[in-house]
Amino acid sequence: MKNELQYLSETERMAVNSFVKEVEENLGDNILNIRLFGSKVRGDFYKDSDIDIFILTLKTWSSGPGQR
Repeated sequence: MKNELQYLSETERMAVNSFVKEVEENLGDNILNIRLFGSKVRGDFYKDSDIDIFILTLKTWSSGPGQR
């Protein structure tokens, strides 16, 4: 994911790394792939562009409260 971070600010990098760490702690071996995509990766973003994160898991995951 290193090259995917090249256009992110230091604050954005820290937020993405923190998010990925939390996802890895919660989903563990169920994670097949985590990737950034969209304008922030391509470099054609605007000031207010968001950060798009794709997470591929082995099993279906529910985002409901207390569910995994």
